[in-house]
Amino acid sequence: MTGIGFLGAGVIFKQGFFNVAGLTTAASLWFTAALGIIYGLGFYYPAVLATFAVLFTLATLRWLEWRVMRQCFARLTLCFAKGHIMSQDELERILAELGFTIHQVDYRQTGSGAMFEYKMVVSTFALKNFKALAGTLAGLPNVLDFHVSPTAE
Repeated sequence: MTGIGFLGAGVIFKQGFFNVAGLTTAASLWFTAALGIIYGLGFYYPAVLATFAVLFTLATLRWLEWRVMRQCFARLTLCFAKGHIMSQDELERILAELGFTIHQVDYRQTGSGAMFEYKMVVSTFALKNFKALAGTLAGLPNVLDFHVSPTAE
């Protein structure tokens, strides 16, 4: 069982900014090993009950996972000409109206001081908001360049 614990720990990893993946896989590996031991010892009745209990639990959790709202994260980069920089308050207002929350903001001056760049991590609960964000940013006259990059889940 200790060896299986190490295998389970090997499938747990951080994915993206805020997601941890592999917890269910690790638990399933460990439980499969435990079931193997129970079946091997000849305790068939408890092993069959435990098998159905785990299958029911995994199916229920999968069903719930698809019905719970998920937070989607993206990296957003905006470039402005030096004299036409949108204030961060205005940018936050636009993003809030579109359903986004800002988690991190970095500032950068590029092009020998001719351009100013915001780099940020944003999140939303609806994937359709990314399309609306791209359309809104494309219509802003001061935005020279933008890049919206949703992160993998």
